[in-house]
Amino acid sequence: MPRTLLNNRIRSAWYGKTLYWLLPSLFCAWIHRDGLYAWYQADDFAWLGLTTEYYNAKTFWNAVFRPATQGNFRPLSERLFFFAMWQSFGWNAAPARIIVLLTQCANLVLLSALVRRISGSALAGFVAPLLWSANAALVTSLIWTSAYDEILCAFFLLSALLLFIRFAETGQKRFYWAQLAVFVIGFGALEINLVYPALAAAWCWFYRRDRLLWTAPLMALSAAFYKLHTSLAPTPASGPYHPIFDLSIFTTFAEYWKLVFIPPYGFITPQSLLAWAFVASATLGLLVFLFTDLLSTKPPKRRYAAAFFACWFLIVLAPLLPFRDHITHYYLTIPLAGFAALAALAFARSKFIAVPLIATYFAVQLPALQVGERWLLDRSISAKRLMLGIRQIHQWEPTKAILLTDVSPDLYGVSIADNPFRLIKGVRVYLAPEALKQLADLAPNLAPPANMVLAAAPTRHALLDGQLVVYSAAAATLLEVTQAYTAGVLTAPNPDEPRRIHPGSAPLAYLLGPEWYPIEGAYRWMPARATLRIGGPLKTSQKLYISGFAAPESRRMQPLTLTVSAEGRPGTTAQIGPNEESFTRQFPLPPTAIGKPSIQIVLNVNHTFGRDRQLGLVIETVEIR
Repeated sequence: MPRTLLNNRIRSAWYGKTLYWLLPSLFCAWIHRDGLYAWYQADDFAWLGLTTEYYNAKTFWNAVFRPATQGNFRPLSERLFFFAMWQSFGWNAAPARIIVLLTQCANLVLLSALVRRISGSALAGFVAPLLWSANAALVTSLIWTSAYDEILCAFFLLSALLLFIRFAETGQKRFYWAQLAVFVIGFGALEINLVYPALAAAWCWFYRRDRLLWTAPLMALSAAFYKLHTSLAPTPASGPYHPIFDLSIFTTFAEYWKLVFIPPYGFITPQSLLAWAFVASATLGLLVFLFTDLLSTKPPKRRYAAAFFACWFLIVLAPLLPFRDHITHYYLTIPLAGFAALAALAFARSKFIAVPLIATYFAVQLPALQVGERWLLDRSISAKRLMLGIRQIHQWEPTKAILLTDVSPDLYGVSIADNPFRLIKGVRVYLAPEALKQLADLAPNLAPPANMVLAAAPTRHALLDGQLVVYSAAAATLLEVTQAYTAGVLTAPNPDEPRRIHPGSAPLAYLLGPEWYPIEGAYRWMPARATLRIGGPLKTSQKLYISGFAAPESRRMQPLTLTVSAEGRPGTTAQIGPNEESFTRQFPLPPTAIGKPSIQIVLNVNHTFGRDRQLGLVIETVEIR
């Protein structure tokens, strides 16, 4: 063979291999390109806000490794990831978006390698990542940074399984120890990582039953993680995260199976006859392919590949089925890897059945994908405009607090609910009094705005004192309306003093006596005795609630008691236990206080600590309800 022809063939083979592995990633990057321009939104600010809690090694460890309220434990994909992004790039979210996309591209390569190794089909290995990328369930995972846990967990599952297969085929234990390390690290990405031993066992059952015992240590690790996880974050007794083990799991599975084919924001409505026809025909086609493949006389390596990838879908989805009240589209991200591989095998081996179904699949998914990504992108941009606007206003008026009005429920949910303003050092942002009505119908998973709303009386006082600037959030860009808003406030009747007070809020300082110490961050210390004014109760059943913190030095001086009196009446005493870092106590109010615009409250603590200052308690809130 002439040397030139040989070189051309080698070059052609090299180009072909490069394109084979590269094209699925390019396809994914193209159809999900909006994700590269997205910014932080919603839950992202909760994780970014943790960066303000890293004062020393102890607080860093606590902020990174403590489970979230709903029991999540994801230090790699949430805590450390957001910490690294914020410390390295600050307000620039582009590096985080690039890392998410690159991780998914690595997942596509791993899936392709897994499909080729298990099935022996190069065509199926090429088509599988295309089908996975095109599903609209990946929209949230690839555009909302908080959903990076799905992408990162898929990386660990695919990597560990490929390493285990390599160990099983070669007998080299270095691959086993490598997959064990990957598996253990994967627990830091997402709890669903605990299904990995079942995936490895399923592969052994179909291909290498002599290696099945090697999955026992993996199962023991998953069991240990589950026990530790439930001890640190007990299963909720109610709510969307409460698992329900009954026949409803089959209904939940049906809902997820339908979401595989019909996205919630596509041009085909989920309840339409066309949607049911597509789901039914696709299900029937895949079942026919699966059973004919299992019953064929092909070698086991080719015969069981479809069954294994069907098991992948079922195994990864199984832990989600008891949560019937929390069916979420993007939870399909990892199970879809198995579905995509199964459909790709059907395409490679039974084109007559698969081609029309896969063509319909792309026709349904791609438009829905674009709609979903555009919606999430726009949400993130609205959060970006708000945050950068607040930062700019604070630079212009560093000594004044900012009052936001005309805040929509969407804007509140995508940014304000997770208190993003703590990322701007020294800024004080409040919602206008009318926000309580405007945001009355929020989603149940959102924090109520009460803690951020500035009541009418403090708003009036702060405006007259020049402590506030007012901005409207009705338009894309924040618009100053201080003068017009002040004029409206001055023409309204004088309001009662608020019935909920945060001593650590500067606009409420006029309600506090001169004894209080200056604000430190978001809190304020009281000495042995402190006074304040608050709006009187509206009915006899209402009581005074006081919440705060007691320092360890103070709690060691037993007993620690707080005495509260109202309107000069004899005080009521409550004890604070030695192990109570935070406390909430209720106190009765005299009948004479009912209906008064304001009443006088006196707080007394029986002992203090400190050399330069006599510190009593940190009072977080004083509220009548």
